[in-house]
Amino acid sequence: MPYIGDVKYLVLAAALLASSATPAVVQSSDVSPIQLHVRMVPGETRHYVNAVKMLLGTDGSPQAEEYTTNSTMVTEDRLDDDSILVRETFDDITFGRNDLQLDRDTALSTQATYHLHGDGTFSDFEVQGQGLAPVPQREDVFSASWPHFPPEGVLLGQKFNVTMSLPVPVPALDQARVPVEVLPSSIDDQGDRRVLNIVEASSVTDRELPLGPFGSLGTGTLSVDGGVAAQMDIDTGWLVQQKGTLTYFLKATIGQNNEQHMLVGKYEASLTLTGEDLVDE
Repeated sequence: MPYIGDVKYLVLAAALLASSATPAVVQSSDVSPIQLHVRMVPGETRHYVNAVKMLLGTDGSPQAEEYTTNSTMVTEDRLDDDSILVRETFDDITFGRNDLQLDRDTALSTQATYHLHGDGTFSDFEVQGQGLAPVPQREDVFSASWPHFPPEGVLLGQKFNVTMSLPVPVPALDQARVPVEVLPSSIDDQGDRRVLNIVEASSVTDRELPLGPFGSLGTGTLSVDGGVAAQMDIDTGWLVQQKGTLTYFLKATIGQNNEQHMLVGKYEASLTLTGEDLVDE
């Protein structure tokens, strides 16, 4: 979920982390929709840990990356358009590559602000600081990792569809969007909170895309396969836990000489809420 860097990486996931105790699944005959809405109280603080492993390769030359971030999200203000201004700072960052450790201070000094809307969508994403690859900082990365809430509510076992931007490290694909199937599967009673379990899946096969504005760089064929399992706090509308994977293949034909290239990416990521400080409304 944190976003430092100059390239785009997807923070997506495919199976929930299992806790040591098996939570009780709430079974109910009530078929009324579950209404989710982001809690909007200025002064509240939430802490997350995000762990990501990536394997990126171009033309058969894979490169492994991994990082873990500890971040703090503060609700600074409630706005008139049913959104809140959130500021995210980074308390700790560790990298799997030793050469990236040299830029740790730069990474920790970077902050992100954005508007989080009541339905889980984002806007007005800004980054203060120089940033550091490979941790992403793009609005579409955050949006992709956060389930959206239909205004009519959701029903257990009833799927619905949304689309998301495709945050892969190829600037030419900035405008690509992929379909996502969302399934609210069950409710868990964890004692201090009730959470909605959500499973998301996305699959695209051989979609032809222009690379660059109006195809100025060339053309590409994209395949994507990914999934996310998430837990949302029903009372606050904030993400509690998420884990999953994403794999994509891009076959690109570039330039006047029609050079052929293959870009492959695989991501494994987990995101966990480790603490929150609530304020009386």
